[in-house]
Amino acid sequence: MKRTILISVASLLVCLVSAQTLVEKSLVNTTFRDWTAMESISDNASANDYERQLVTKKSKETITFTFHQTNLYEGGKGKVGATCASPDKYICAMKTSGDPATVTTSAFASVTSLSFLERVTGSNRGWGVKVKGDGDEDWVTVYSSTIGSGEKAIEVAVNRNNVQIQWYNLSVGNYAALTNLVIKGMVEDDGKVELSYYDLNGQALGTQEMTSGAGFAPLYKPEDLNVPQGMVFRGWYENSVKVREGDVITNDMNLYALATPKEQALTGTHYLYDLTNKSFYQEDHDLLVYHSANEIGVIVSAKAYITYTTSDNEIHQNYYADQDTVVLRCEESLTIKTIEIYNVAAPVEKVGQRYNLTGGDVASFLMVIKQLQNGDTIYLANGVYDLGEAALTTISKSNIVLMGESMTETIIRNAPPVESEGIGTTATILNTGIGNRFENLTLQNELDYYKANNGRGVCLQDKGDKTVCYRVRMLSYQDTYYSNKIGAQKYFEECEIHGTVDFICGDGSVYFYNCLLYCEPRKATGGGSDALTASNADAKDKGYVFDRCTVQSECPVVSLGRSWNNAPKCAFLLTTFDYSAGNFSVTDDGIQRWTKAAMNHLPEFFGEYNTMNTAGEVISPAENKVTFTYDKSTVELNTIIGYEQAEAMTYPHFFTNWDPAINYEPFPIPTDLQSVMQGTTARKVLKQGHLYLWSHNRWTSVLGL
Repeated sequence: MKRTILISVASLLVCLVSAQTLVEKSLVNTTFRDWTAMESISDNASANDYERQLVTKKSKETITFTFHQTNLYEGGKGKVGATCASPDKYICAMKTSGDPATVTTSAFASVTSLSFLERVTGSNRGWGVKVKGDGDEDWVTVYSSTIGSGEKAIEVAVNRNNVQIQWYNLSVGNYAALTNLVIKGMVEDDGKVELSYYDLNGQALGTQEMTSGAGFAPLYKPEDLNVPQGMVFRGWYENSVKVREGDVITNDMNLYALATPKEQALTGTHYLYDLTNKSFYQEDHDLLVYHSANEIGVIVSAKAYITYTTSDNEIHQNYYADQDTVVLRCEESLTIKTIEIYNVAAPVEKVGQRYNLTGGDVASFLMVIKQLQNGDTIYLANGVYDLGEAALTTISKSNIVLMGESMTETIIRNAPPVESEGIGTTATILNTGIGNRFENLTLQNELDYYKANNGRGVCLQDKGDKTVCYRVRMLSYQDTYYSNKIGAQKYFEECEIHGTVDFICGDGSVYFYNCLLYCEPRKATGGGSDALTASNADAKDKGYVFDRCTVQSECPVVSLGRSWNNAPKCAFLLTTFDYSAGNFSVTDDGIQRWTKAAMNHLPEFFGEYNTMNTAGEVISPAENKVTFTYDKSTVELNTIIGYEQAEAMTYPHFFTNWDPAINYEPFPIPTDLQSVMQGTTARKVLKQGHLYLWSHNRWTSVLGL
């Protein structure tokens, strides 16, 4: 009888365990900050797969992730950049010519859903998802949609037991990034939640277990964090949402400490507040004094402009002087939506169509940029107009003149954080207008190139047409000038452009006359090689032409350029190699004056005519045949061209419907031809089978004779 009772008790216990409540919980929730970056696979490499393991939350399963043709990059590095989810790490599918890049897991006991953030740099790219669980004979595709250039949050239903997951590159031959990975499954409800804390640098601090439904009491205090001087600790955040003390917690969370610069009402500062943004928290802003939704105090400097909008979409702007705090009000039925503060050095006046700004008054500069009308001029007195971390300050109007007092003393600069690195995200100035002119100033992008390991810091992203740069100095490293519009025409004269990698890159037809191209050190420790250009010219574009420009370099090896996309074209005519900044070579294993390995497309035309030293002696070879390669394709080009071919690319032929030059001098005829022509009064001369005509104060070869 006793034995029968014992069996019944055991059966009852089994029933009780099996009947325990199952709930959906996060098994994996990571931005990969705590994963070691791999960066070991290159494009088209036949490398071994490699594995990483993690222990899931709640279910405590050891899961293996197998990476095939896939890397894990630090934010700010790699092929896509940290723009995929700044400042987190990200998984990146590499370019392959065979099977797609994949990430495959071992089996989870239960997966209900997964989500991730993906980022791509071109159209029709991304990650697909397959699963294989109980009842599946083979892999089942549960997500396969590509996205356009940019970022998209993806959510996928899985609802399977004993299930493997596989992510795969939807566009073989293109990069795709993945981060912010969350995998959920059904687990036994133990009534507990786990909070994982990360410091200001994203490093793990520790974990805290608490009862589900209890109020949040932070395990770590501000004094536990190394908050930099000038910064203020703002709280703990998950996915841009602040978790305040006392908030009810019902799910596991990854909590990241956030600190932002202390806001100060100093001359030159500029602040923009969007009170409608879900991530706006009034207690995080030091210059706002709250009374109610329709009455807000704003702390300002001695002179300030304030622009604010209300819920009826009305825009209000006023200038305030000799006030410490300005109170903004609207009708009780309305609310204040946005507030923008410009703490200026002096009142901003417009005389005719010209603004004259006080030297270094960046607040005035930002305000004027927003209210420009077509045809306006901004005159900047000498000074540093410091935009801070802000990027893509945009000039969208046309026929604008942005004029400095001097090329070296009028400086517009920004310093984007390394985590925002990217060709489309960091520009000091973004130009989208037509016929805009930049003159007598410096554009400087101070993104920490060496910290970012080749960080793209653009000075001018030029999406405009008929842009003129005259005596403009651009200081950066990678992608310094980005001509970002197919079919557009641009003109540079007496400019100075600094950089390392592809520092003149992009689309369109761009003519550079009498400019200095300055190669900065490729690595902080020296060595390496620089590339002056990366042409992305369309078939109808003329690409880049450099006419009587000078190259100086602190880097030991210099490439005149490499091929990017479309139909790359680039020519250097009568270039001077000046070794005063350091000796450099244009020959290396991968460089025969030009980079032999193309990025995405073989070049259509790369040419060089009579490169000289500073004594005027020609130092380019008589012939330079280069075999360019991309994937399995090759093309051989003789990159040395003659006078007739060079002259046909010069200014009068390059621009047929536009004349932007300021001090352009006619392209010189060869010395040996000049000696034949000295003293002649003829209007035409036959030389070596070519007929030369005297027209517009210059000799021009008539081709085809």
